[in-house]
Amino acid sequence: MRKLLSLAAALLLGSFTAAPSLSAVLPVTGTLQLQIATLPPPTLTGSAAAANSVGGGIAEAPAGMFAGPDPAVLLPISPSFVGLAAVSVPANSLNNPAGSFNPNGGMGLSGSAFFLTAGNAVAGQVALFPIGGGGNQALNIGPLAGTVIGATWMGGTQVFTAMLAALAIPLSAQATSYDNRDAGGVGTVQLVAPAKAALGIFGSLPVYGILTLTYTPEPGTLLLLGTGIAGLAMIGRKKMSK
Repeated sequence: MRKLLSLAAALLLGSFTAAPSLSAVLPVTGTLQLQIATLPPPTLTGSAAAANSVGGGIAEAPAGMFAGPDPAVLLPISPSFVGLAAVSVPANSLNNPAGSFNPNGGMGLSGSAFFLTAGNAVAGQVALFPIGGGGNQALNIGPLAGTVIGATWMGGTQVFTAMLAALAIPLSAQATSYDNRDAGGVGTVQLVAPAKAALGIFGSLPVYGILTLTYTPEPGTLLLLGTGIAGLAMIGRKKMSK
């Protein structure tokens, strides 16, 4: 009987730890950060009913899980730069299409960042799709003309170095990706989307996104695991009482 119980326990637990041949469909929560130079990053949180995930492999983010709330996130520029006093990111305009990563993958952000003067007048706006989606976007803000140059989401450590040429101020930032999911796809994966705003004679600014996705077991799986362990424990107690 003892050998039988040991075999049953091994089979039960093994069914949850064995590496699946296909992606596991799991509930997912996450955060999406947008870093502009050294300004405090606006952060959105979200969740979705299910996404595909497998440790060391595919990670998916369902569309629309980062639909942000009002009001707009206001990021002051201090000291003001060429008449620009703040960056406004309407949180409810930031969102995401479906994304798939292994570990690299494209998922361009929707929405725009608005640049404001000291009187809160809009001096220009920049679409955010190059961040995570790749490609270039023209930048025309007040007296500034340039380009936002973006890349897709990446693994590894990304280092961003830029220079405000007019002020001779170097700017450097670093963001690290990781994947601590188990063989069943449960755990957290973080990805980084490097980009920069090239401002011509004014130099450039580092801009990047940080995407963190956490996959959790299905509630039914946890219930089945708990029920199985409890059942084995009851059988063991009955055997000992006899």
